[in-house]
Amino acid sequence: TTIGNAGMLAAGVAQTMTGALLRVYSGIESEVRDLGITAALLVSAQARAMQLLRQTEPLDEMLINHATTALLIRPLDPGCERFVFTLLARHGSNLPVARTVLRDVALILGETAPRGG
Repeated sequence: TTIGNAGMLAAGVAQTMTGALLRVYSGIESEVRDLGITAALLVSAQARAMQLLRQTEPLDEMLINHATTALLIRPLDPGCERFVFTLLARHGSNLPVARTVLRDVALILGETAPRGG
């Protein structure tokens, strides 16, 4: 079931090192927690891959598409210690708008969100 008209299924903020869920914005908390842990593993794997490739540019955004959903991840800080993520229904959501909104949310949270443990 989608939440609202935007097709957003879940959203939250998580810590990269532990996958700890720092904030739930939408969705069932236990499911968002699992999604946050999964997203943290993806961010960590991406960082490791970039390190192996000797790429030094910071992560800007990750988008993982599946048949019916899309996972969008955006870091909150240059070291990617925390990130905001959302799971969208592929049908019923507007990906370009979601990317813009998530970018804006990440900018705001990156300036105001307290650092996790």
